[in-house]
Amino acid sequence: MSISANTLTIIDVVIWILCILIGAGISSFVGGLFGRLLGWMISVSLDESTIRGGRVGRKVGRVMGLVLGIGLGAFGALQATAFVASMVAR
Repeated sequence: MSISANTLTIIDVVIWILCILIGAGISSFVGGLFGRLLGWMISVSLDESTIRGGRVGRKVGRVMGLVLGIGLGAFGALQATAFVASMVAR
């Protein structure tokens, strides 16, 4: 089976976009949850408002999750691209 270079490029771009968006979305959601929990724990230990600590923790968690998700999405895209290339080569 032969696929043109343009088709492989389009498949590669679609894989990268999907992997990065899915990784960033899932990680920002999970990071928000973990950040809220961490914010509550820190605010309770410092005798601050738990609502304020949860809000700050959620924001920090989402940013950290977004950065981590982009990195994991890029790693996943590399793996998916290698898998597609190995399947096309057969």
